[in-house]
Amino acid sequence: VARTEHHPTGLIHYNPRLSFRGYTLFTAQMNNAYLIDPKGRFVHRWQHERGITNAELLPNGNLLALTMPSPEVQGQRGLNGQAAACVELDWDNNILWEYNDPWIHHDQKRLANGNTLLLRWEPMPRRLIKRISGGYNATGDDPKHMLGDAVLEVTPEGSIARKWRSWEHLDPEIDMICPLDDRREWTHANSIDTAPNG
Repeated sequence: VARTEHHPTGLIHYNPRLSFRGYTLFTAQMNNAYLIDPKGRFVHRWQHERGITNAELLPNGNLLALTMPSPEVQGQRGLNGQAAACVELDWDNNILWEYNDPWIHHDQKRLANGNTLLLRWEPMPRRLIKRISGGYNATGDDPKHMLGDAVLEVTPEGSIARKWRSWEHLDPEIDMICPLDDRREWTHANSIDTAPNG
């Protein structure tokens, strides 16, 4: 965690009556994920050479995290939240599981069956792109190309057990793009979770 004179880091205020009574996990979108106690003391740090963008603590104490893409890949796409891989790290930073995909982004979720849900951008079918209203064509963007979200269910062996595609469930005439957004993406999910009914 960095420290500057103008923006010091660390615990600024703590009210035990109003605070969560447990540990807090956070990433600084650098090489580390940190686990801190309610008083801001470091309990543990995980590291990955590619950096960690998003992480969740698993019930077994391991860390499930997305790694950062290389600067070259990030600069080419210009998409926020993109990752390079999903990894499971043990307490000693050993990689126990890894799934590489330069199109995954933002979030991950380990399921009770051991599979992992991942958000992924995928090119949308051209026949749908022209039916989607809203948004604007940014300079340099190809109006015939658009990304949509998919949710992958990946097995521990790395195969795709299931795939859900946003454009198979949304209506291009009703679910329009905000006029202030460009047309590179129809959907842009930031989080993934499971519902009680599956």
